[in-house]
Amino acid sequence: MMSHRKVFVVSVLALVAAIGWVRPVFSQTVRRLNHKPNGTETGGDSFEASASADGHYVAFVSDAADLVAGDSNVLADIFLLDRGTDLIKRISVRTGGLQANGPSRSARISRDGRYVVFESDADNLVLGDNNGDSDIFVYDRIAQTTTRVSVDSSGVEAVGVSTEPAISPDGRYVAFRSSAANLVPVDVNMRDDVFLHDLVSGTTTLVSIKFDGTQANQASARPALSNDAKLMAFESQASNLVDGDGNHLRDVFVKDFASGSIIRVSISTAGDEADGESYSPQISPDGRWIAFESAAGNLVANDHNGSIDVFLRDRFNFSTIRVSEALGGGDPNGESLHPCLTPDSRFIAFSSFANNLIAKDDNKTFDIFVLDRALGRIDRASRSDIGAGGNNWSDRPVLIGEGRHVIFDSASSNLIDDDLNGRWDLFAVDRIQLSFHGTPAKGQPVFFTIDNALGETGNIGVVGLSCTGTSGFHLPGGKIIRLTFDTWTQVGLLFAPILAGYVDPTGTATTLTVPFPNVSPGITVYAAGITAKVSGEIVSVTGAISFKTQ
Repeated sequence: MMSHRKVFVVSVLALVAAIGWVRPVFSQTVRRLNHKPNGTETGGDSFEASASADGHYVAFVSDAADLVAGDSNVLADIFLLDRGTDLIKRISVRTGGLQANGPSRSARISRDGRYVVFESDADNLVLGDNNGDSDIFVYDRIAQTTTRVSVDSSGVEAVGVSTEPAISPDGRYVAFRSSAANLVPVDVNMRDDVFLHDLVSGTTTLVSIKFDGTQANQASARPALSNDAKLMAFESQASNLVDGDGNHLRDVFVKDFASGSIIRVSISTAGDEADGESYSPQISPDGRWIAFESAAGNLVANDHNGSIDVFLRDRFNFSTIRVSEALGGGDPNGESLHPCLTPDSRFIAFSSFANNLIAKDDNKTFDIFVLDRALGRIDRASRSDIGAGGNNWSDRPVLIGEGRHVIFDSASSNLIDDDLNGRWDLFAVDRIQLSFHGTPAKGQPVFFTIDNALGETGNIGVVGLSCTGTSGFHLPGGKIIRLTFDTWTQVGLLFAPILAGYVDPTGTATTLTVPFPNVSPGITVYAAGITAKVSGEIVSVTGAISFKTQ
């Protein structure tokens, strides 16, 4: 079966310049996800997306009252987008559909998109909600039911605030933070703890506790679960969960439920404890990799920026690396936040204010970046279809599947056309699909290049071509005449062609597809040219390139 994994699409400008081709502008295809039932933009903010493994379902928070009909509570709610049908449904409701009488937030979705966990201040989502505090709820998309899970093992409600939910990828377990002292017997530390609730057995377990039963002496928060909930990552200010914790700072820990042991992972490769606070962990499904934020300056060598960075800990090899590295290595010149991992941890997305992670980052705001660990390369995902960086803050990335798609929220108004609502919106980016434009010489095609370092296979197609030109320019109905496709492989410092081919229909096609050759891994560049039927000079050509696996 053909691989579905793709890689970044980038220009190889040195090659373009060397052989005299027109240099196009590269980008991805960007789409806004939150919209009214008629497809137009909304009048409220939408943010904090969480997606199923295949990206089909996206849960998010919004205070917009026009995403669905009958939304009259004037509160932030949880919504679920079915990207197959493009329909949005409000799910922070009581079983039967009664809308919440309090705000809801922090949606997290299971791998298959069936279960969505969230927190809410509402007291009417279930019967018997009398604690007057925020609780954790689970919505079952198939059964269309809402259940409260911030309860003890007998179903008694929490006497305290419960927040920051997480759900295991298989949807069975829910982790959360709570100040309640009645969720488990003999909870006497009078601190916020992290708990685990089993949706099948109904049991609730205290997690932030040492293997010998010693309870944490400070607050614990922000749990994250491995695939089958055998492991949980969380942050804690406690100094007594592991031996030798003397930094008196928030650290990141991992609990192994089988052994009951806790290890600290916000440490350097040499085992040195962090000299700054560490928080917001994300754990890979197999539990090997933990990404987190830290203000520490001693987790890796030569960290002198005095800022929050994103780090990755390998539990198997006991190593720690900095993810948010500047272009060419060294310190980023701004803080980096909110890491997100693909299942194999090859790709790590994060938001950053730094402008030296990539070349020509001049928009002076937070962007979404994706590190490809296999290639050692960082690319910006929060950019428009013509390559422009967002003109406002972009945050909280979510990587879909093996990293081809990224979902994030942004206050930018220039990522798509006609974004006029002045609100935070949710955007989805296909990092393989891209658009381009260029200005060729008279009678010459527009060329683009694709870096396919893994030798992926599939089809490359060109769709939606449009051209503008001088008087006499002619492209009937936006038709494409020919798509040429040449492959070049780097040999030393030279590029040599290894394949050439073209599709030459009769001038009636708006979409062309040619094979995407199966080649050995390496630095391989594909150059394709678009030739249109013209009777005047082409000023610019714009189109979209899509990759499909068959």
